[in-house]
Amino acid sequence: MNTGTGNHNCLDDETTLREVAAWWREGNGRLVQERQGAERPDLAGPRRIASIRICEPLHKASVIKAKTDNARTGGSFSGLVQFLLWQYLDFDDSLLKKPDET
Repeated sequence: MNTGTGNHNCLDDETTLREVAAWWREGNGRLVQERQGAERPDLAGPRRIASIRICEPLHKASVIKAKTDNARTGGSFSGLVQFLLWQYLDFDDSLLKKPDET
């Protein structure tokens, strides 16, 4: 925490810095980066129609963007929303279909 005195208590300690570096080297820091570039998730479970209220300019811009990002959204607004919700839930693998599910 920055106390205003120039001390940044959370990372000043050399041991803490070494632990963070070791954690990153073990691959833990890559997980989020890799998932952010992930392809469209194959989500498990039945589908449900859900509606949201959204301002028109945001919806229009989102639909255009979704159409250009087919790998993550399937080219649709619905796919974009699903991808963003999965991202918001920290890319929870329990929401994905198992390899043997169709």
